[in-house]
Amino acid sequence: MKVKKHFKKVFFLFLISFFSYSSYGQNEIFGNVKDKNNSPIPGVNIIVKGTSSIGTTTDFDGKFKLETAQKIETLIVSYIGYKTKEVPVQYGKSIDIILIEDSAGLEEVIITSRKSVENQQEVPISVSAFSAKSLASKGISSIDQLAAYIPNVEIDVHAPFSGSSAVLSPFIRGIGQSDFAINFDPGVGLYIDGVYYARSLGSIVDLLDIERVEVLKGPQGTLFGRNTIGGAINVVTKNPIGRFSAFGEITTGSYNRKDSKMTVQFPIVEDKLAASFSFSSKNRDGYVKRIPFKGAHNSDLAQPGDGEFPEVGLNNDQGNQNNDTWRGKLSWKPSDKYTLNISADLERVRENQNASSLLRVNLENDGLPNILGLYNLCAQGLLPPELCNNIAGAPGLELTGRTPFDDRFITGDPFTTYGTGDGGTVIDSWGTTITQELELSENISLKSITAYRKLESRFGEDQDNSPIPVADLGFEMPAKQFSQEFQLSGKTEKMKWVTGLYYFNEEGSVTDKANLGGGLTQIFGTSYSTVNNYAAFGQFTYNLSDKFSFTGGLRFTSEKKTIESNESDPNMLLLKLGATTPTDYPTSDLTRLFPEGVFEQTFNEPTIRLGLEYKATEDIFIYGSFAQGFKSGGWTTRVTAPVLEAPEFKPEKANTYEIGFKSEFAEKTIRFNAALFYTDFQDLQVTVQRGISPFLENAAQATIKGLEFDVLWRASKNWLLSANAGWLDASYDKITDPAAVIKEDFKFANTPDFSGSISSDYTIPLGDKLGRFIWHLDASTKSEVYNDAENTPLLRQSGLTLLNSSLAFQSYDYNWKITVGGTNLTNETYLVSGFSIPAVGIAYGIHARPAEFNLGVSYKF
Repeated sequence: MKVKKHFKKVFFLFLISFFSYSSYGQNEIFGNVKDKNNSPIPGVNIIVKGTSSIGTTTDFDGKFKLETAQKIETLIVSYIGYKTKEVPVQYGKSIDIILIEDSAGLEEVIITSRKSVENQQEVPISVSAFSAKSLASKGISSIDQLAAYIPNVEIDVHAPFSGSSAVLSPFIRGIGQSDFAINFDPGVGLYIDGVYYARSLGSIVDLLDIERVEVLKGPQGTLFGRNTIGGAINVVTKNPIGRFSAFGEITTGSYNRKDSKMTVQFPIVEDKLAASFSFSSKNRDGYVKRIPFKGAHNSDLAQPGDGEFPEVGLNNDQGNQNNDTWRGKLSWKPSDKYTLNISADLERVRENQNASSLLRVNLENDGLPNILGLYNLCAQGLLPPELCNNIAGAPGLELTGRTPFDDRFITGDPFTTYGTGDGGTVIDSWGTTITQELELSENISLKSITAYRKLESRFGEDQDNSPIPVADLGFEMPAKQFSQEFQLSGKTEKMKWVTGLYYFNEEGSVTDKANLGGGLTQIFGTSYSTVNNYAAFGQFTYNLSDKFSFTGGLRFTSEKKTIESNESDPNMLLLKLGATTPTDYPTSDLTRLFPEGVFEQTFNEPTIRLGLEYKATEDIFIYGSFAQGFKSGGWTTRVTAPVLEAPEFKPEKANTYEIGFKSEFAEKTIRFNAALFYTDFQDLQVTVQRGISPFLENAAQATIKGLEFDVLWRASKNWLLSANAGWLDASYDKITDPAAVIKEDFKFANTPDFSGSISSDYTIPLGDKLGRFIWHLDASTKSEVYNDAENTPLLRQSGLTLLNSSLAFQSYDYNWKITVGGTNLTNETYLVSGFSIPAVGIAYGIHARPAEFNLGVSYKF
């Protein structure tokens, strides 16, 4: 506690010093950019010649403004499809620039994934970047849609066992984490404006008012905060530019789709203070229908209810969408040396449970009755009444004579279910970020990122998908986090570098509520978790010559975790069955399954990055690198049998070797990037089914090898083609846990051996001031995927190809656009997630949305 108070005091003093620093001697450059028809061109890049980061872009009216402390002479003005132009600077008067159409080249992609502004083609890591324009052309509005366009990347939003469709579970090159619990960490880090999001729940980020998205592959253990052993997703939102502009869009479509979004930005104090506000609402009916059961049954069928989720208003559908997102930003620039950006965001989710359907019923596990097998024996009167009719917390409840659970509740249609139980997602998540940048000298700058986030969530599911309550689960998970990062960066004639300090604190809990076998097993309890993470990091790139450079980086992480849990089984089923004795329990309270006390683990881990880069020509860049990743350990608290010691799992570690090639050809109309990689994993954390609950264990040592490439071709001024492909060979070298249910020849979960996509964007101009048609077409494909670590055959999805397309008409001045589009045009039925619980007796699957069509209208002014 004293450390926290001291840290906050130091940070407060640092804020004061930041605010007190300003210098007002500035030079203002302004003007507008138009085409030969005198039409404004929005989004034009304007960079000060001789720099890579000092510049701006034109707004919707083609206007720009730039403030500098030093006198400059020349601007470089560039935009896709137009000749790049050098323009002499004129102070005190508007600079009017006319761009002339050119044989089209490719857009230069600027990223900040290494804490500095760089050209994607000169960054020695495998990274896929999407600008706002690229996201719009592909119809991407949320992070989970990115996976179709990036090789060796899978992004699941249906975490099994949760019942929610709002859990982001990215897997990059075979590494990720699908469990949502507070005591588990993601394997791929999500960062928004430099802030790490610790909880995957509620992280299905709406890409609202986005500048760009960067997906970094492989361990990012040097520059990024926590647990980026598989990679990182870096989202950068737009800052207010100080001129009034607004954008609005509405979309309708299949399943009663009603989406809307808007953004407005405006100046408060001219050239000093600006603000922006964005809002998005997504609403769509579910695509799995709850239908009445009309087969043979007794009088105990439950009616649909929403007792646990009254805010959701359960309807007769599952897999619907109902979420709203708000974001506000304030940007203050009292001088050219200091910038302050303050942002706040809020997300609200109220959805029915995910689109699951029952696939299989089995009443035995390893030759013995499982939970549903015991329930059926009770229903048939074959077990003693003292076991079946003495259910804790349910006086008067008798299982004898109830409707048995069996195959009668399998509808045979993946888009229908007989479920009537409570299930849904209620999320309220909000946060604020303060980002400050201070130029200490011409070549050295200081940056501070301060953030606080809070999550309130309740979610659950009717796992049995039947009208009798034999497998109902619910969870509550509040969490809050605080993080502070300082970055000091600079450059010399031969070197650029960044160093910094990082602090992260999270406090949260998860309450498990499971009612299985009609109450025969009742798992209830709350686990309380805290995390304190401290890190120091640094990385540099030194130019050995005009062509060769060397990169070195080091991060030292110290992390402390604690857990306290009171997980219990109020019905004491194992004790009633004689499967346990009182001596097997951690306390004299025989309902309690988890030991008393606060448990603690501390991890101290260095991670390094080494690399050698070779710039063969102006357009060919080759690199080789070695990178380490680390994800801390923890505990599994979701126990269903008594344990005398808290079950721990150790950290997992990765060493990745990578060779990459980045190039542009044919006057920058063709871009070809490729990477070859090899990863050695130690103590791989795998989520497996142990008993009736998911269990995280260090199951294996593993090797991951692969190849991936991206191709972009500007075939003509109006036609852009792209293609990518990735191959993965992910295998277990050794199963280190003798109790693990996985085998050495099993496939990794959510990891196809092959994935790829092709896309086409074709523009059809209609003449002066008539506008243009824009046709987008893409196809993505992947080989078979197992949706669980145990490789359950029922949850295997065979290889498939998906097709999407859209056609838009855009006005000649770029102000308004009408788009009609479709997804999954061939109406493929395929699994995206699922869960098999042999110890309970059910398996269910979640299938993707069928073919859907949409119509959208947008306007900006």
